[in-house]
Amino acid sequence: MIKITKANMEDANKIYNNIKQCADDMAKKGLEHWMPYYSENSIREDILNNNVFLVNFEDNNIGNFILIANNNELYISKFAIIPNYENRGIGTKCLKFIEDYAKQNRYELIKLDVYDKSIGAIKFYQKNGYKIIGEKPTRRFKVKIMQKELKEI
Repeated sequence: MIKITKANMEDANKIYNNIKQCADDMAKKGLEHWMPYYSENSIREDILNNNVFLVNFEDNNIGNFILIANNNELYISKFAIIPNYENRGIGTKCLKFIEDYAKQNRYELIKLDVYDKSIGAIKFYQKNGYKIIGEKPTRRFKVKIMQKELKEI
């Protein structure tokens, strides 16, 4: 059973470890965009300023994501499910949680950036209704900008 809860300051180390595991796994596949690791200080700052969530499965912390509000948009950042729990539908359930959260809080769009060489992640988001709307450079690489419009039916 997946349980998603809002993180607090005591969770910063768990989040750091999740991101580190994911970064190390991606680096083994030649995807080094999360290197160097996202610092615990940055994580604490996010917990203070944004909505940071933990993903738990059978009482184990297995992931996290950050939701950043910007007017009518909700931006997903540092979406991480540790490698041992990939390909189990957990990411899809997290996106459903994020969409429900966005609708409840009256956001019209959900946006995210994804490393342009992360083909698996791009396909995952596309399968879940996200569209590539552009591209932008960062300091070290390019990202695809993706979004999903939330429409009431």
